[in-house]
Amino acid sequence: MATDNGGGGSTEGLTSPEGEQRLQIFGPNKLEEKKESKLLKFLGFMWNPLSWVMEIAAIMAIVLANGGGKPPDWQDFIGIVSLLIINSTISFIEENNAGNAAAALMAGLAPKTKVLRDSKCDKTGTLTLNKLTVDKSLVEVFVKDMDKDAIVLHAARASRVENQDAIDACIVGMLADPKEARAGIQEVHFLPFNPVEKRTAITYIESDGKWHRSSKGAPEQIIELCNMRGDARTKSSLSTSMR
Repeated sequence: MATDNGGGGSTEGLTSPEGEQRLQIFGPNKLEEKKESKLLKFLGFMWNPLSWVMEIAAIMAIVLANGGGKPPDWQDFIGIVSLLIINSTISFIEENNAGNAAAALMAGLAPKTKVLRDSKCDKTGTLTLNKLTVDKSLVEVFVKDMDKDAIVLHAARASRVENQDAIDACIVGMLADPKEARAGIQEVHFLPFNPVEKRTAITYIESDGKWHRSSKGAPEQIIELCNMRGDARTKSSLSTSMR
């Protein structure tokens, strides 16, 4: 969108030729889409501690003979590689579905506006920002012994730190240091976003040995997950509906 700060009156808007001229100079009012290689994204799921263990085991199966002049253990090699590919394929599909769901969500949240063209309100466009952000002042806490910073930290822990979608990148970016999202914890399992459960979750172990699970997602899913009742449920539901 554009406003006339010069030649024409701002109450009349831009003329069509002026709009076309500014479109040529500044380009369309939308974010640049970055295309991501599906192959590289798939291979990325083979580059993590669990995959490294499986890859080393597969290499050892063909490099180290069984002794007594026996050939390498090709059966174990094929089995390990098959498991590695299956595991990576499942993770890739889950991540791809999560990315599609997040993209659809962001598209639905894009606000619309009308502008004047040739003194007529006959143009509609989408307002966009340079990046997705969270207004921390809108974060509400419904439990004791917890503050907004702790809520943000748990949300960041329930976000991917690698192969991030826009929402995960936004949440983790709220931390003073993105490394805080995994600092001092051992990740046990991560549940990526999917259209059915509409949330992400992480199971982790803290340095004191205690197990924890954090989750973020659609408000109605988190309300049910936390088994919120009474005033807390009413307040959180009302807060969600007002936004």
